[in-house]
Amino acid sequence: MLNNKQITKKYYVLHHYFYGCEHLNEQFVYDEFEFKSSKIQKYINTHRYKNYKIDVYCYDLKKWTVEDVLQLEESNGWTPAYLFVQNGFELLGEIDLVDIFDKQKMVKEVLKDGTVSHSRKYSSMGEFWDAKNTKHNLYEKKEDIQQKLEQFEYSARNLLIFRTTRRSLFSYWDVIQVFSEGDSKNVEKFRNKLQCGKVR
Repeated sequence: MLNNKQITKKYYVLHHYFYGCEHLNEQFVYDEFEFKSSKIQKYINTHRYKNYKIDVYCYDLKKWTVEDVLQLEESNGWTPAYLFVQNGFELLGEIDLVDIFDKQKMVKEVLKDGTVSHSRKYSSMGEFWDAKNTKHNLYEKKEDIQQKLEQFEYSARNLLIFRTTRRSLFSYWDVIQVFSEGDSKNVEKFRNKLQCGKVR
């Protein structure tokens, strides 16, 4: 008889609330076995950066339901996306909640020096302030979010999905990012490079 029980793999990221720590242990994404090792647990309990303890973030790789995604909580103003990419996970795309809720699309601009800039255009500082201070209730846009999720075949394959948000004085984003597990060989390659000091 087939076992239809949902299988969830957990991955962990270590991060300081105060940015800047470049310790090797904080460049990896850990699976559950690695995370529970005595070495990593000791590091979590003893390491400090600018007197800040380490925050541990757990992410699920699984087949998702719409309800799972709608219940994702906002983050603390950062994204672990670059760590997932570096560690061999594949970024499939993202759902821009600011676009869905506020109808403010990202505008691409080529600056005088040739660099490309992406920003949102608000009619006034007041409009920007109002937008960034409005909390998004994902249930209000369930159909829009579900439609975008279907592009990733979210219910038929194992994916790692999380929500990252920032609402600071000058920065404002709210996105759902979608990753696949990627190739484990890329993970080994990255870790070897990192341990040899070739990746910063």
